[in-house]
Amino acid sequence: MPNASLPRIREKGSNPSLRGPLALLLQATAFARRLGRSKWDFGVDGRFLKAAGLTLSQLRWLTEWNYVELAEMDTRRLDRKRADFPAAYTSWSGETRAVLTPKGEKAARRICATASKQEEVFPIATRSKSNSLAPSWNGVERRLSFEGLVVKTFLQPAANQELILAVFEEEGWPRGIDDPLPPRTGLSAKRRLHDAIKNLNRCQQHCLICFRGDGSGRRVVWDRRSVCSD
Repeated sequence: MPNASLPRIREKGSNPSLRGPLALLLQATAFARRLGRSKWDFGVDGRFLKAAGLTLSQLRWLTEWNYVELAEMDTRRLDRKRADFPAAYTSWSGETRAVLTPKGEKAARRICATASKQEEVFPIATRSKSNSLAPSWNGVERRLSFEGLVVKTFLQPAANQELILAVFEEEGWPRGIDDPLPPRTGLSAKRRLHDAIKNLNRCQQHCLICFRGDGSGRRVVWDRRSVCSD
């Protein structure tokens, strides 16, 4: 049992390094709920959480406080068993999955600014009429769409780009979001964000969306391609 004096997850903005990983876990929860499937069918493996910036210490903290649950998955039989933390994530095993507990989902929604007064309302599952023309990011098929057309499909892993799209989707596609990329020692945060934005604009199947910075180096903004300058 965790020590009662340990800090708990606080409101949005106070846990920036957790925002990206929690957004991935929230997205997985939303897909499972939308399709009426078990949350374990969409459990997120450690390699993706690591790519999103989650450390082993953070993951252990989340499990100790019952925000996240782990299980070993037998992909041949689609069975699962509760995972022992040290064995499960020492090497970021691709056979170990993580899911949010109800308590973790509530906290993650606060951090990712997706809290809703209606329990089952979730941006990825239900879009409001006012935002019906927003882009759509399908994290399972790794496909970005807009106005009924496919803008971009990722055939190879692109952690930074996919994380930005996941956060946009989780927040219901506002015009702009804060930089969700986790810090990396020795790398410029502004340069990483700039490169990710540049790559989002490349190789679009239908050139309908333009991503750009807002000049601060700390936010990402999207627009219809017609109002963007190349």
